[in-house]
Amino acid sequence: MSVLDNANNYVMNTYGRFPLVISHGEGVYVYDENNKKYIDMCAGIAVNALGYGHKN
Repeated sequence: MSVLDNANNYVMNTYGRFPLVISHGEGVYVYDENNKKYIDMCAGIAVNALGYGHKN
């Protein structure tokens, strides 16, 4: 069973979702399962968009 199929079984369909599985993030970018790079320009519901992997 794929991640998207599993999500459809357990997450309420209260709003539209992109058919995308994010595997990791770096800085302002997120990457999908195929390592395609996207700029993360939006936060989710009740989520802060603070970036990924801050280097102390």
